[in-house]
Amino acid sequence: MNLGSLLISVKYDLGGHVVDYARLREKLATRFAVEEFQESLSVYNFSHLRTINPTLIIGGEREFTIGSEKWTYRTYLDEAGIISLMIRSPERQGDNAHLVKELLTLYHAFVDEKNLDYIPYLKSLGSWSKGLLSKVPGTRETTITFGEDIREIRDLASEAGLIKPRRRLYCFHDFRTCFVVPKELMEDKALARPLLDLEISSNADRSSQIGSEPNGLHTVEKIISSSWSFVSYDAGSFLNNNLFHFAHNCWFVSQIRLYNLRDEVEKISENSVERSKKELKSLLQDIQEEKNLIVRDLLSIENADLVLKSSKYNRRLKFFFESLNIKRNMMMLEKLLDFTVDYMREQSNRLDELHNETAEKNAHILEILFALNTIAGIGTFVPSLFSSDVSDNFNADFPRMIALVLIGISVLAYVFVYLRNKRLN
Repeated sequence: MNLGSLLISVKYDLGGHVVDYARLREKLATRFAVEEFQESLSVYNFSHLRTINPTLIIGGEREFTIGSEKWTYRTYLDEAGIISLMIRSPERQGDNAHLVKELLTLYHAFVDEKNLDYIPYLKSLGSWSKGLLSKVPGTRETTITFGEDIREIRDLASEAGLIKPRRRLYCFHDFRTCFVVPKELMEDKALARPLLDLEISSNADRSSQIGSEPNGLHTVEKIISSSWSFVSYDAGSFLNNNLFHFAHNCWFVSQIRLYNLRDEVEKISENSVERSKKELKSLLQDIQEEKNLIVRDLLSIENADLVLKSSKYNRRLKFFFESLNIKRNMMMLEKLLDFTVDYMREQSNRLDELHNETAEKNAHILEILFALNTIAGIGTFVPSLFSSDVSDNFNADFPRMIALVLIGISVLAYVFVYLRNKRLN
């Protein structure tokens, strides 16, 4: 009998980039057993390992049940602020056609069970909408506690100085599945196609359309992929040296950035004029930092030689990057970042224009006030200046001299403001 099983990678957002690795590890150790995942020195370049902190394994191997069957998983945390779960299913057996149906049934059972935990998790973060109410599965107890664990890790990491928080937490998770099957099943692409489509019925619908290389598939030694699903006859090849974990993390980080930047663009377009120049400058600086991080990530994606020291592993990492469409995400990010920067600069210039317009209006108002003041002054003193008791020695009459001086000062001040404003324009 042939054997098969599932490997499932699930990603959650910690809420920010780790900035104090040592203190965070100490904090997590107050609640969980914590150890470091050691990358292979024969696979990764020293120059790459020098720039990163080791991934943390939190809580050791844990388990949950679906029905009466036991599933196992491990929890990982890296300095990009990504919490990862790597889940292993129980095995299934049977001939290849039967095994495909069994594995897909196992997959959908996991999704349904996971959602019993995932939906309360989203509700606790205020990320559940009325549009999702019709999708709620029946409520019942589950032994899956992913949401509770993620919130606890996030709470422990929330102490000031441990992470640099993102502008907004990405509440949703992402998961990808690898079906581990016999070699002959994987090489029979018509038979493997339902596993790649995650649909039991897809074999009958599409087998007639499938040639030696079905459209939309990516292939490397021992693994084929349709982006959302992978099929491999060697679990070690999928997990070996953490390459899929690295690629999936890159994709998830780019997804978080896209989500947060899209939200920021919407806010900018709605009320940018109401924002202060200082706030726009701070946001522009944050976005520039994002661009720098994206450039760094693109270097690793475009040139795996910066990370790895083996052509075999380079091919496999490139395969994972292509399967997950990471480059597309990065290109979208670059375009969105460029648009955002240009738009914010336009708004900053607009704020400058508004400031200048306000200053100009104030200057005009000041001119009018000086003019009114002058008129009022003249109106007040004219009767006394030309009254019948004015002496022949007019210039020696001290009160009248004061009146004339004040009128002169008002006139000169008015002329000064008028000429200065004219020069500025």
